[in-house]
Amino acid sequence: MASKKPYIHLENVSLDLPVRHSGVWGKLSTAQALVGARITKGAGKASIAALDNISLHIRDGEQVAIIGRNGSGKTTLLRLLAGIYHASSGHMEVQGRVTCLFSSGLGLRNEATGWENIRFASMLYDVPLKDIPALAEEIADFSELGNYLDLPISAYSTGMRTRLGFSIVSSLKPEILLIDEVFGAGDPEFQKKARKRVEGMLKQSRIFVLASQNLGLIRKFCTKAIWLDRGVLRMSGKLKDVLAAKAELEGPTDTSLQIEDSLDE
Repeated sequence: MASKKPYIHLENVSLDLPVRHSGVWGKLSTAQALVGARITKGAGKASIAALDNISLHIRDGEQVAIIGRNGSGKTTLLRLLAGIYHASSGHMEVQGRVTCLFSSGLGLRNEATGWENIRFASMLYDVPLKDIPALAEEIADFSELGNYLDLPISAYSTGMRTRLGFSIVSSLKPEILLIDEVFGAGDPEFQKKARKRVEGMLKQSRIFVLASQNLGLIRKFCTKAIWLDRGVLRMSGKLKDVLAAKAELEGPTDTSLQIEDSLDE
């Protein structure tokens, strides 16, 4: 029997993130002034509308960029699609095995060593036990972390965590691949390696979603785009059409998308 085609479907989805300390109300007001997100307060509690009434459908074979200014909700949407956040309202369906490449090294266990994290992740993604030793060596070699793999993740820098997380996840075979600005990890040589690895993953993944402000990367990897503004979906469609609409509204001086692509050097 043929496997089901992967897809992502959101219908009127909103996400409200709670703020647990009432003393941050002034900071919330500042956040609203900066990014325009809707904030509410009641019964001693406050929340911010990180995503507001989002509806979209991503089909098998599509390569999609999520664009928008800082604070527009790009990373939040990716984390929602990954199942890290749960929608406050609306309906969401994700069909297919999701693989995430997040710059924070999200999902790594701080108390475990690099080697242990590699094995944990391999089992999590259902890699056959007999294949894990060879895969672990491949991941270690790609990460270039050497003896640091014997140390707990808590001793790693942010860049090292990102390297390890990227090396682990990029060694797997995804159906739905979610990427959040992972190309800044490491030195230029490692960035080039990362880009080549992602190009290989694109051929294996059925759906690819990239949140980035690097226009070079977006044009290289994506054919469609989702434009977020203050947690609201402004437009989705062909990449060139969305970029044109965004430029027309925000003007040529908008710096939320960077033209440079350091990986082309």
